[in-house]
Amino acid sequence: MPKKIYYYGEKDLQGMRWTARTVDFGVSLSVIAAINELYSAHSMLLDRPDLFRQTAKRFGNLAVSAASRREVYIKSNMKDQSFWSDYSDRVIDVAESDITLFRVSIKSELDRVKFPDSDLYAFIECARVLLEMSITQFDCIMKKAKDRWGRDYKKDFLEYRIGEVSGHWNKMCEELYKGFDIDLNSEQVTCMFNKMCMKFAEGSYIDACMAEAHKKNPNFLGNAIDVK
Repeated sequence: MPKKIYYYGEKDLQGMRWTARTVDFGVSLSVIAAINELYSAHSMLLDRPDLFRQTAKRFGNLAVSAASRREVYIKSNMKDQSFWSDYSDRVIDVAESDITLFRVSIKSELDRVKFPDSDLYAFIECARVLLEMSITQFDCIMKKAKDRWGRDYKKDFLEYRIGEVSGHWNKMCEELYKGFDIDLNSEQVTCMFNKMCMKFAEGSYIDACMAEAHKKNPNFLGNAIDVK
């Protein structure tokens, strides 16, 4: 069932509508892209029992379980779950090039210092960064909404708070990165990250995702949630 959100006055309604559209159709894409990258990295780790074991494996599996629950939570709050699935799934394709370029830049930096298993670690690190980027984007939207409309809407969009997922993944990374000290903040990596981050922040992928969802769900008319 879609969630119900209560507002207090016309100004609050405007703020709620803006926040709902921005989060449901903007932040949601960075969250789904981050979770997809996490799944890819986790799949690769399952093929490396020599690395993915004990504490690292425990936290990695916890991150995936938390991500799966988060996807279910998000979808359960959607007015039209079919539309949401088609909309959010599309970002995996439309953002693939930018995410790949960012991941490749990480791999190149690892290769430069002859880091072993650079391809695997590039996926791991890319997922970590995307998760943190999603959290930052969510927090920035909430701050903007509060500054503009005077209300903190975070509690109304708890499904998009993926701190638990990121926290578990970061702990796994701490285990896997032990003994290594590599600065990945090169000019190339930073450039690719800024480019990718800006596209998510500016909603550059929204139109393509929306077009795909409307094509498959032509009768969809409403927003992603009911505002009351």
